[in-house]
Amino acid sequence: MTLFENDVQKILLFFPDPMNQPNKFDDAKDIYIIHYKRVRTLVNISLKRLRKLLTSYTNINILMLKRLLKNWNYLSVVSNFYLRRFKSSIIGSSSSLYSTKEEMQAFLDLNTIHHEYTFFKKMIQSRISDQLKSK
Repeated sequence: MTLFENDVQKILLFFPDPMNQPNKFDDAKDIYIIHYKRVRTLVNISLKRLRKLLTSYTNINILMLKRLLKNWNYLSVVSNFYLRRFKSSIIGSSSSLYSTKEEMQAFLDLNTIHHEYTFFKKMIQSRISDQLKSK
C-alpha cells in the first residue's frame, strides 16, 4: 500500500496544489509539457499497483479500500483544475488550437489520466459499496 501512496505523491509533484500556489499554473503547465512522458510512466506504475491491489487481494477490507480512495482522490486536482485550465489556455491561445506537438501530446495524456482517474475511482467506490452490502 505504501508503494502506491508514494507513487501518487510522485505524480502530485508535477501538479502543485492550486490553492496553495494560485499563480503557478503557467509554470506547472510548462513543466508538465516538458515532463509528460515521465508523468505517464509514473501513472502507469501506480495504475499497475492499484490494479494489483484491487484484483489480487480479494479479502481487502473497507478501511484499506477507503485509504486507497483517499490517496487516489488526491489526483482529483488533475481533473478539477489542471485539465480545465489546460483546455482554456490552449483554446484561448491566438496562434492555433495546439501550439506545438508536445503541447498537444501533453494535453491528450492529461485527458487520458483524467479518464483513468475516473475509471479507477468508480472501481474503488463499487468495491466499497459491495463490501458494505455484504455486511
